Amino acid sequence: MLLLYAAIRCDAATPDSAVIQRLQILGTQRPLKLETQVGDLLDQRRIARDVRRLWSTGWFEDIRVEFSEEADPVQLVFRLTEKPRFYLRRIVFEPARLQYPVRIEPGAALDKLICHQVAAEVRSRLVEEGYKDAEVQSEIVAVGLRQADLHLQLRPGPQYRVREIRLAGTLGLDREQLLQAMPSTRTRRVLPGLPGLWSGWRWRPRFSERRVEASLESLRSFYFSQGYWAAVVTLAGVDFTGNQATLSIAVESGPRYEVTKAQIAGTLPLPATSAE
Repeated sequence: MLLLYAAIRCDAATPDSAVIQRLQILGTQRPLKLETQVGDLLDQRRIARDVRRLWSTGWFEDIRVEFSEEADPVQLVFRLTEKPRFYLRRIVFEPARLQYPVRIEPGAALDKLICHQVAAEVRSRLVEEGYKDAEVQSEIVAVGLRQADLHLQLRPGPQYRVREIRLAGTLGLDREQLLQAMPSTRTRRVLPGLPGLWSGWRWRPRFSERRVEASLESLRSFYFSQGYWAAVVTLAGVDFTGNQATLSIAVESGPRYEVTKAQIAGTLPLPATSAE
């Protein structure tokens, strides 16, 4: 958007009758074909199309459009910065104890966009494991002629787990049944406790927005299967205490429906009969 804004501003500050007397393309030796030409009237829409077309090639990491301050004649400059041509040697995770598989192989071309996509992929995996505040930074480090390592610096932060699910509203069904219907976020007892000695061991699931959405969908499906076809299930809020999350879910079950009659409409083929 900033690149297109530069192109748009050039026409806003210049009269519509301004004629391009000189056109330069700096920063590349690639043969480029622009819609904007010497002798044309300065047209912001035409320049914006040229910027979009250049950006879509994937060859450049920066595109700037400059023009002379004089209204007429106009000197227009497309100043381009080509992406560095590096090829991946290896990926270096920092810290080394946190490593995740990524969809990029040694020898693949590297640029800032690809590095950003890899970092976003790794962050998504961290978030899915409960590190909702995770940060991942990427850097291309040259190691030889056109070879580079991709350094990924991971700051996972605290890992959050679901401590409790609170259901409020008109439930219509047993609370324990409803909790059982949300396997993505419900707590499970792994080892039973000993009265007066030990409370047992409970497994608490990792918190992520995807898991919460999956639980809400599971609960809606369960209500539907029990005849509550108009049930409304929404997330009322998430409370974080330390590294534990408490989910508050609001439920309005609505009326329970029962199927008392089924009717099939339309033309159905008659069953085949055998002749005696």
